[in-house]
Amino acid sequence: MENADKKRVLVVTSDNEHAKAAKNSLSSFGITEITVIENSLAALDKLKSNAYDIILCDQDAKHIPGWLFIKEVKVAGELPNVPAVLFGKSAQPDTDEHLQEYGVIRYLKSPFTSSNLDFLIHSTLSLATTSGTVENKYTKAKSTFLEDRFDEAGKLFTELKALTK
Repeated sequence: MENADKKRVLVVTSDNEHAKAAKNSLSSFGITEITVIENSLAALDKLKSNAYDIILCDQDAKHIPGWLFIKEVKVAGELPNVPAVLFGKSAQPDTDEHLQEYGVIRYLKSPFTSSNLDFLIHSTLSLATTSGTVENKYTKAKSTFLEDRFDEAGKLFTELKALTK
C-alpha cells in the first residue's frame, strides 16, 4: 500500500489482546506510527495535539464507550474526515448505516481472526488513501479550496463529480 508507513494510527483499547492484534496487523502493512492509548479520555486529550489518519477504537474502552468516543471526535470536528474501525466484545452499538454516518467503516465483533482484521484495515487504508466517503471528499475539497490549494481541490472535485454521476 502506497505511503502506508507514513500513516499515523490511533488505537484506543485497554485490552492487551486487541492492542497486540491491531499493532501486528498495522505493522504488516508497513505502518510504524501506531499510538495505543488505554482509555478514551486520554485519547481525547491526545487528539488535541496530534493528528491521525485512522482510528481503531474498542467499543469497551475505559471511561467513554468507543462509539460515543468516535461520535464525539467527529462532532467536535477534531478529525472529521478520518476513517474509524470500531471493535469489541459487546454487541454492535448501532446500525451499520448510522455507524457509517460518523465515519465508522465497520464494527468488528471479537473474538476476530487476524485475517478479518487485516482485511478491514486494508479496506480502511484504501479509504484513507482515496480521501473517504462522498461527504468527506466534499469537505476535504472545500477545505483545500479555501486554503488556496487549487490544484489539489480541483482533483478532489473532479473525483467527487465522477462518484456522484
